[in-house]
Amino acid sequence: IDRRMRNLETPTNASKRPDSHNCCALVSCIVFPPLGIFALIHSLLTYRSWDSGRYGDAHDHSRQAYTFAWWSIAIFIAFLIYHFFIRDGGLWDFNFFD
Repeated sequence: IDRRMRNLETPTNASKRPDSHNCCALVSCIVFPPLGIFALIHSLLTYRSWDSGRYGDAHDHSRQAYTFAWWSIAIFIAFLIYHFFIRDGGLWDFNFFD
């Protein structure tokens, strides 16, 4: 398959196993478990669906694992920014409004 066709690969014409995003799912499970658990479940379901011949479902689970993982990491980063820089003056009190 050439490069253009690989980019156009959809669940209906899948020719290779999709990435399960196990590493991202595991990290997201550690940093923000409410969404990280969903990412980990969909990551595991990617291989299970592919092995049972449900190629479209495997691509869908891969996409959902990626989405849940990155949303949980984004929420964790937003929490860190809030915790260290916004709440009660954060690490540094710049005294902008004093």
